[in-house]
Amino acid sequence: MRVAFVVDGFDVYHSIREAEKMTAARPQRWLDLKSLCASYLPHFGRAATLQGVYYFSAIARHLSATHPDIELRHQAYIDALKSTGVEVTLASFKTRDTFVPLKHCRLQVWPFRNPMRLSIPRCSVVVTRAEEKQTDVAIALMVFELLP
Repeated sequence: MRVAFVVDGFDVYHSIREAEKMTAARPQRWLDLKSLCASYLPHFGRAATLQGVYYFSAIARHLSATHPDIELRHQAYIDALKSTGVEVTLASFKTRDTFVPLKHCRLQVWPFRNPMRLSIPRCSVVVTRAEEKQTDVAIALMVFELLP
């Protein structure tokens, strides 16, 4: 029996981060995915062979301004996965503006000694968020590709 593993990189990453917080363990983010997946083969029976490990993720380039090394670390991990034979598929992030309504806004006017506050009954704040795109679709397509 051939067994393939399809891995959502962000789900694994955030699960590991949560486990690190709960256990106060040293960082475990440099997980050897191929070895981990191979360790599960006995559960599929003696005839189980590893067909492949497929890793899906996206590089968070939008975080580079506040975390300059994040892109380099993620790329280094991807290179390490590739060197073990893991097939990597990268998606991308898309930014989108979200309007968040606020019940009550206050506008402070400077440079007065005592700032004047003007109440505005209805207002909203625009929040720009980055969302990972294409990963779920790529995972679904890979599952269909792997079906016999």
